[in-house]
Amino acid sequence: TSEVQLGAMDEEGIDVAVIYPSRGLFALTIPAMDPGFAAAISRAYNDWLSETYMARSPRFKGMALIPGQDVDAAVEELRRAVEDLGMPGAMLPAKGFDTHMGAKTYWPIYAEADRLGCALAVHGGSHSGMGFDHMNVYAPVHAMGHPVGLMAAFGGVIFNGVLDKFPNARWGFLEGGVAWF
Repeated sequence: TSEVQLGAMDEEGIDVAVIYPSRGLFALTIPAMDPGFAAAISRAYNDWLSETYMARSPRFKGMALIPGQDVDAAVEELRRAVEDLGMPGAMLPAKGFDTHMGAKTYWPIYAEADRLGCALAVHGGSHSGMGFDHMNVYAPVHAMGHPVGLMAAFGGVIFNGVLDKFPNARWGFLEGGVAWF
């Protein structure tokens, strides 16, 4: 509950917690997911996060899910999450939704993040289909999958000129360090 989380934050001296939708992000990377269903999951998650945490304390900040299978819906949900729900931005899968992060397919999302001046947090945990799916031990999947996914995302964003084209968007590439091992 939010009360338990606030108590733990007080005990540890943490002023603000940014809540990320790690498992929700996985659900939205399923290629066959219906775009309308992905949009509904995103809206429902963002509403839940806003009501369950952010509405209870300004010490909670929530990163939105957006349905990348439908870029127009993703732009709309990013706008709603930032302007209406007060979220600082959205979390994206490192390998993109249907193609790499630098692809022009996603540029309308980046243009909206640029207009909003919000954050886009790229998470390395979306590494299915990258050669790790059949490993029999999970620790190396995280240890290798997170940084490799982030390197691919970072390369796609940098070498396709995304940062130059959308300078007001704020970027974070998360969970790619050796701590996963």
